[in-house]
Amino acid sequence: MLLLIADKRFTVLICDPGQVHRSTHPKARQACDALAAVDGVPSRLKQAGTIVCTMESDPVSVSAIGMWDGRQSMHMRTYGNRCELGVSTGPVFDF
Repeated sequence: MLLLIADKRFTVLICDPGQVHRSTHPKARQACDALAAVDGVPSRLKQAGTIVCTMESDPVSVSAIGMWDGRQSMHMRTYGNRCELGVSTGPVFDF
């Protein structure tokens, strides 16, 4: 389970297969699949495709705090803008 925070918003993501429906994250299954591909470590998420973002400076800070596969997980990072966040993290912080 991860508590995700972005731009003063938050959601709860529960990736236990039998409990995903209890998540408040709007793209819970996609976010769980993305995290599963990187063993629950958000900093390992890779940039998706060839989407190019503008160099607009509109920083967005995000955090993920919780448990993944029985171990504590914490991730905090500031991205240059929402486009950069979306390209870098896919559905994980898309809420």
